[in-house]
Amino acid sequence: MRYVKITNPIQIKNLSTGEVIAVDGSTEPWTLYEYLVRVVITDPAMGTGYDADLARDTIRFAFQDAEPGDTVQVEDAHHAMLCTSIKSPEASVPSIVTMQLVPFQTAIVEASRMAPGKLEEVTG
Repeated sequence: MRYVKITNPIQIKNLSTGEVIAVDGSTEPWTLYEYLVRVVITDPAMGTGYDADLARDTIRFAFQDAEPGDTVQVEDAHHAMLCTSIKSPEASVPSIVTMQLVPFQTAIVEASRMAPGKLEEVTG
């Protein structure tokens, strides 16, 4: 199991001018959920067929109502699928967008294996 901490929304901007960029006609800041449904879980790198679609739906549902500061549980197999889509995407998304979403990528790729509030047992 992995535990993804929901980060704050990110405003996509022109990196040269600082001007807000419209993505799919919207200038609203992206949430981690929007990043997942617009970029990550729709990428063919997540796989094809029933099992992949079931994973996509499970992931989408888990993140749907999450707010910044919340923690979302993700099954290890689903986490591996997300990491594949993030690290080796097959879809072409402009890097001007994806490089600004590194905090979202990091929240997923580096998600903790330890549930929040649990102390790790140290043995010696």
